[in-house]
Amino acid sequence: MNRNFNLINGKFHHLVLEGTAYEVGKRQGEILKGASEMRARIERSISSFSRQLGASQDGKPDLEKMGFQDFDELQNFFEDYCPGLNEEMKGFADSLGVEISEVPFYGATYNVRKNCSQVAVLSSATNDKHVYVGRSYEWTHTEEDLRLCTTRVKGKAAHIGFSIFLFGRADGLNEHGVSVTFTGGGIFGVPLKHQGFQSHLVIRSLLDSCESVDDATKLVQKIPISGFFNLLIADRGSNAALVEFADGTRNIKQVNNNSKSKCLFSTNHYTLPATKKFNDLNCGIIGQSRKRYQLLASNLSAASEVEKEALRTTLSRKFPKGVCDHYYSEGFGTVWSMIFDLTSVEADICFGAPTHNKWHSFTLDEPGGVKEYQAIFPNATGKWPY
Repeated sequence: MNRNFNLINGKFHHLVLEGTAYEVGKRQGEILKGASEMRARIERSISSFSRQLGASQDGKPDLEKMGFQDFDELQNFFEDYCPGLNEEMKGFADSLGVEISEVPFYGATYNVRKNCSQVAVLSSATNDKHVYVGRSYEWTHTEEDLRLCTTRVKGKAAHIGFSIFLFGRADGLNEHGVSVTFTGGGIFGVPLKHQGFQSHLVIRSLLDSCESVDDATKLVQKIPISGFFNLLIADRGSNAALVEFADGTRNIKQVNNNSKSKCLFSTNHYTLPATKKFNDLNCGIIGQSRKRYQLLASNLSAASEVEKEALRTTLSRKFPKGVCDHYYSEGFGTVWSMIFDLTSVEADICFGAPTHNKWHSFTLDEPGGVKEYQAIFPNATGKWPY
């Protein structure tokens, strides 16, 4: 044991899933039945959120609270904006021998607190002329699926990303070279006035269907969205968009190689005109969030040509020299880090804090199956000091 933190051993799983939506869902159920550790982890993650996010006492979605007259109306809502996901959940339910209405994901569509950092660097700003997206995901390892999924569903774009509540995505890169990542807006525990999808459903919808930033920005303006979070969307054509959501208010900033700025950043506060006023509701992390934002700007924007390794260094160093942190018990430990190369459609991923774990490289062509990756979570002692 180090005098500053306790080393906790953890395990991630990488699932490569392919087939029809129904087959992919059924396969996930079969994997879950045969993996008691994974099942217990996901049940713990879902149970910690599902009831406060719209589940009733029997585990089914609270339709009245969610604003739907019946389950068919809820399913139609899903089908309108994330087609095929109902079929995936049907396959999952059938594999477990339960009714589809009992799949807890239907209730998990409301406000979730996450603390992360993200950056997109366009090709005109990199030394190898590739488009890169860097992302550091801070939360607690005890309330995550810890599943990296490569998903090849027939009729949908293949993608790789981490799952939330099994079927949603925390982030991802698809076969068209479109990436989507998110950061929390730094606001939670505030009653929501608008109903709609949370970030993990929006991200899944975009990854499944979009071929460009233009496609994605059009779709996010149609989808009913609830909660406080920021999306960073980029494509291999060197376009990027920051979309800030604040309970019904949305603001979009787009850049390309002809823009003055060749980078976009986002941490856990709002920076665009229509959403900055919501920073008054920030839960108290805005000061540290601004420091991370400034760190990304100073490390990457100021460089005449950004190198991939400079991005990796920023993600790998502990705050305040980098954006990695170790306060898992306080909801601010780095659960994973990633670098998406949108030009070559590849992902470099570190399971656990990159201060203590190595990076791995992935493409969308990995063979089907399940692999395990060990990870270390260096849980800091004491209270979060920021």
